[in-house]
Parts: sequence; structure tokens; C-alpha cells
Amino acid sequence: MYLDKNGEVSADMNIISWLVFPKENPIKEQLGSFERQKLLINQDMLSRLKLLNKSLPQSKCVEKCQPGFVKRAQEGEPVCCYDCVPCPEGTISTEEDMEKCTTCPDDKYPNKDRVQCILKVKSFLSYEEHLGIILVSFALLLFLITGLVLILFIKYRETPIVKANNRDLSYILLVSLLLCFLSSFLFIGQPRKATCLLRQTVFSNIFSLAISSLLAKTITVVLAFLATKPGNQPGLIILLCNEGSVLMFYITLSYLGFMAAICFMIWPQNDNVALGDEDAAQ
Repeated sequence: MYLDKNGEVSADMNIISWLVFPKENPIKEQLGSFERQKLLINQDMLSRLKLLNKSLPQSKCVEKCQPGFVKRAQEGEPVCCYDCVPCPEGTISTEEDMEKCTTCPDDKYPNKDRVQCILKVKSFLSYEEHLGIILVSFALLLFLITGLVLILFIKYRETPIVKANNRDLSYILLVSLLLCFLSSFLFIGQPRKATCLLRQTVFSNIFSLAISSLLAKTITVVLAFLATKPGNQPGLIILLCNEGSVLMFYITLSYLGFMAAICFMIWPQNDNVALGDEDAAQ
């Protein structure tokens, strides 16, 4: 032993080759030495070992673990003995005899052999898909029809028919329907931060305005009929079913309003789950 130029303890070593045969005595020969940081090989002895045509024994009990597998120590066996097990779901190994598998990034997933990570495909309702084209065409058609009705109402706003339909509420209803059809475009295309924040608020408020104006128009018509009570003929009693019961009408409206409120409570939660999947995909 000696101190090298860096002041660290080093040592000279002899390289010994042992050849063990089943029915013969083992052969012990010096192949070379390692002296003063230099490797010296005995060429004659090396040639003799080659003539024996004997392969050196392996230093471990098993073959190498291929990529996609990880080493797992065998109980009660030396460290050099281990099992090769596949990497767990969502992980990969890219080299031989890896101690542990690595996890793929959020935007990637392992391939079938679990040796590399593949980029995930982003999926969303786009304008190029058949469903997206159908929805856009349907929304534009309804928008044009509603816009045409609004133009007619404005053009003939002084006529008795328009006035009888409660002109101001009709304007509010038609404009809110136009905005409802336009808000559908917030749900088509790749989700962005702005569209994800606006789609729920915009559609909920506009749709609530449309429902409110529709209910107001309906109640106005009902009150008008209750005030005039058309159909009275003196001297004749007409037996009819009480289909126009005010109580049943308001019960029906209350039921529709209750169902609409339940739908508005459930729909944002489902949309939040979809948004969470999209953010994870990104």
C-alpha cells in the first residue's frame, strides 16, 4: 500500500485467474498485475487461457433484466440473485438491470412494452368533427330564424298583434334566445381559460333571462284571460273539463321551475369534471 499523488491510499494488486474443472485440480495462474496505477497483462498466460477454450463463469445467478422490467431481490438469496418483474402501470424502464421504474409525465403514457413514454392525444369537440359541424349548423339556423322574427317584430312594432304579444317582453325573449344560440360556440373548440370561465356564467344568466321573460309573457296572457273571461252565453250552461285551472297551472309552472333548478345544479358539476380531465390532458 502507498499514497498516490493526491495523498490517497492506494495499493498494488495481482490479477489471479482460477480455472475450476469438475474432475481435475483447479489451475491458478497470474494473468497480470496492477502496479502504480498501471495495468500489466501476461500475454503468454492469456493465450494459454484462450487455448483452453473455457468461458468465465457469470458473476450473477440470472440474466440481465431487459428494458420494461425491474429487478426484485429474491428472499434468502445473495444480492446477485434477483427476479425480473414488469414495471407497474404508468411507469417505464429504458435500460437493463434498472433498480426502479420511472413515471411518465402527465402529458405522456407508457407504450405496450413500457420502454418509452408516448405523447397523449388531445381530444375535444372541434369544428372539424361531424358532431361539431351539426351543432354549429343547428345553432346558426336557429339564430337566423330568431333574428328574422326579431326583425319582423321591430318592423311591425306598432301593429295590434305585436302590441298584444307584450312587445317589450317579446324583445327581451328574442334577444336572449339569440345570445343563447351564440353562447353554444363557447362549448365547441379547444377549451381555453377564458371560455372555461365564461361558458357556465354566460349561458346560465342568458338562459335564466329567456325563461323569466317566457314565464312573464305566459302569466300576462293568463291574467288577461281571467280578467275578460271569454266564452260566456247567457241562458246556456256549457259543461267542460276544468283544464284551465289556475291552481294546476301554477303547480305545473312550479314543477318546471323546480326541474330547471335541479338541472342547473347538476350541470355545472358535470362540466367541472370534464374541465378537470381537459386540464390534466394539457
